[in-house]
Amino acid sequence: MTRRHWSLIALAIFLAVAIAACGSGAKQAAPAQESEASAQATPTEATQPIAEAPTAAPAKPTAKPTQAEPAATPEDTSLTLSSRDAGLDALTSFRLTWHAEWTSADPDKPESGTWDWVEEYTADPQAHHLSMASPDSNDPAKINTFEIWQIGDTTYMKTSDDQKCLSISSEGSAADMEKGMFSPSMLGSIQNATYVGNETINGVPAKHYTYNTRGVALVGLGDINGETWVAIDGGYVVKDIVAWKGGAGLFGLGGSSAGTGEGSWTWELSNVNQAFEIKQAEDCQASAALDLPMMPDASEKSQFGEMVTYKTASTVADVVAFYKDKLPAAGWTIEGEPTELGEMSMLSYTKDGKTLSVTVTTSDNTTQVMLNIGE
Repeated sequence: MTRRHWSLIALAIFLAVAIAACGSGAKQAAPAQESEASAQATPTEATQPIAEAPTAAPAKPTAKPTQAEPAATPEDTSLTLSSRDAGLDALTSFRLTWHAEWTSADPDKPESGTWDWVEEYTADPQAHHLSMASPDSNDPAKINTFEIWQIGDTTYMKTSDDQKCLSISSEGSAADMEKGMFSPSMLGSIQNATYVGNETINGVPAKHYTYNTRGVALVGLGDINGETWVAIDGGYVVKDIVAWKGGAGLFGLGGSSAGTGEGSWTWELSNVNQAFEIKQAEDCQASAALDLPMMPDASEKSQFGEMVTYKTASTVADVVAFYKDKLPAAGWTIEGEPTELGEMSMLSYTKDGKTLSVTVTTSDNTTQVMLNIGE
């Protein structure tokens, strides 16, 4: 994917979170993992992906039972599945990894693509993390990344374009980012998959099925062979392996329009309903403006980047007097006198090479304060 595609994806997701936060408050990098899957006619064994950048050529999909399960019942004989992420909302925690890759079959015009997606979720404490990574189509040595965390009522976002972390929060509640926001479900359903047996995958007892091109609706991928494991208790997909041959580009979207090749993906859940902690990147911190003094009755606090706003029942004059007293005591030096513009007052301060503007306005007997820190 190009840098422009990544920027659009990042902007779309973050704007959705920001809009939700403005209405009700905002709410979530594990390394990408490599799967082993191939374009062989019949996948046979599945192994865990590794936390490194994937190789260009797909490997061989496999499936190895780890524990015997109860005998099959008549209803196990086939599977029709419209969404691989169905049932995630019922889980209290999970880690989801999705690795895909594609290689061109044209030796005169070699092309390849990879995609790595990680999603983590915990209900208690409330946290959600999404991470995407893929080589830049204009510079394969460059990996485009996008990450977003929702932890409590604060959302953090970071992209590879500027490596800066932007945060947003709103006091009182958190916007719930959709689980399984980007999954193979959007690439087609599975119909009449063949039951193989029962196995335990990542600690989850599951039913194992296989399918091929005739039993799946995946546009542009050519000949397909796949395996899927569905949790016996809960009905959610624990693992899904797809290998294809003849498709043009990663998911049929990349590469030249007439190009053909082969590719694979592995979509896998782990840590299902297990306790673990989700943390944002070390350089992702809440705005320094949150540490500034605020009126004792401050309410409806919101933060976007280095800007913080809140409301108070105090008058504009009382707020101005409060900051003229408290900010110098905190090491801030006032620049000039407050600017009065009708029902709005503005103060400017400096400290350690940073600037601080304090804007106080009033409307409908409510005073709003905006604190903005800049370079």
